[in-house]
Amino acid sequence: MSWRQLSVVVSRTRAELVCASLHAQGASGTQEDWIAGEAPPPRQPWDDGPAAPLPERALVHAWFEDADEAAVASGLARLLAVDTLAGPIEWEDVVEVDYEAQYRDSIKPLVISERLVICPPWDIRPGCLIIEPGQGFGTGDHPTTELALRVLNDAVKPGVRVLDVGAGSGILALAAVLLGGTAYGIDVDPDAVADAHRNAEKNALEVPFDTTRVEDVPGVWDIVVANVHAEILVTMAPALLARTGHLLVLGGILADREHLVREVFDDVLTLVKRDTLEDWVGLTYRKA
Repeated sequence: MSWRQLSVVVSRTRAELVCASLHAQGASGTQEDWIAGEAPPPRQPWDDGPAAPLPERALVHAWFEDADEAAVASGLARLLAVDTLAGPIEWEDVVEVDYEAQYRDSIKPLVISERLVICPPWDIRPGCLIIEPGQGFGTGDHPTTELALRVLNDAVKPGVRVLDVGAGSGILALAAVLLGGTAYGIDVDPDAVADAHRNAEKNALEVPFDTTRVEDVPGVWDIVVANVHAEILVTMAPALLARTGHLLVLGGILADREHLVREVFDDVLTLVKRDTLEDWVGLTYRKA
């Protein structure tokens, strides 16, 4: 068995017809993709304007088993002949890839300190916090998570109470408990909460997680950590401030949006730590 991949640039308005033609000629699957350098910017949760226009061209891939390449090209000839943006047909061998092994190799243990190491379940070290990649954000490999973990590693002492807002996988709340504190995690996504519960069970750690809104969380917490988008931090500001007893740890802030967060929190709290990693910023505030 020999698998080959066909690739061809076509007008975006004709991409669906080209895919249908390739399926009719025996393609096992097709895919419409962006041409390198032409992908529109990803739409962010805070974007409220019109979406960026789609590029005029699309890159179509198709996969064939033991293809008659000349016959396939001939079958496409009519569609390509009337498409002024079409490019030449290109063929290449399909290299078999063990995607599971490739994915696992991409996630390594993250060493924050001797007492805090984050491990995927396939690479466990003694005493580490095991986080199963799932739908909940936070495996330790994203800069924002690492920045927040480093602050918690320095700040959490036995008995310290931590509120994790936007808990995702539960990694920050679980780390706080592993470091000797107590924690409570909330997230608006029920699937993320389910992931967090599974990670708590996997590590035999007692941490409650649920979908309670931060505005409805009772009490004041020694440390409040919120690793979410900058715009969400701004809208949450009153609730976060009301629940912060000592430290407020903010993450998920792209460098070009740091000013939005600083404009809200700098006049109310004392900024005691500013960390950066790649394009991300972490801010730690202290409440007087």
